[in-house]
Amino acid sequence: PKCDLCGLAGSSHDDEELGELRAFVKASGDHKKPVTVHEACAISASEVFAEDRDWYHVVDAVRRGRSMKCAADKKCRCRPKKSGATVGCAVAKCRRTYHYLCARGTNWAFGPNNMFFWCEKHRQMDYDPDDPPLSEQEEEEEELDDDDEEQTPDIVDDAK
Repeated sequence: PKCDLCGLAGSSHDDEELGELRAFVKASGDHKKPVTVHEACAISASEVFAEDRDWYHVVDAVRRGRSMKCAADKKCRCRPKKSGATVGCAVAKCRRTYHYLCARGTNWAFGPNNMFFWCEKHRQMDYDPDDPPLSEQEEEEEELDDDDEEQTPDIVDDAK
């Protein structure tokens, strides 16, 4: 099987860097079709997080990634000009998104706890990596997240 974000097969030479190829199913809602994603591709998507053995919002990231094209262009290591690029720049107004391996290929710069990525253009500017800017929408989402009830994790289906 291939990763629904980067498009690379699970037996590629980048397995060590990409991690295990896992199948996920949305635990709640109507979306029951499994998605297959490398661990690194999943965790680098902005909406995905993992706690203990539970993964959250992987299916949502794949759905969003279907409309996100890779900004690495001809240097894209995955699928040039194709979907699945869910690693976005921390600068709120920047529209550049990358596949995980393509972001790594730009010698990406990460902020505290590897939670923020700066694209090539913005890491050359005077952005303070210790104080990443948040858009108004992200600030509102953070406030809403604090008020949310317990979230339901996506189900990991290891029987590929």
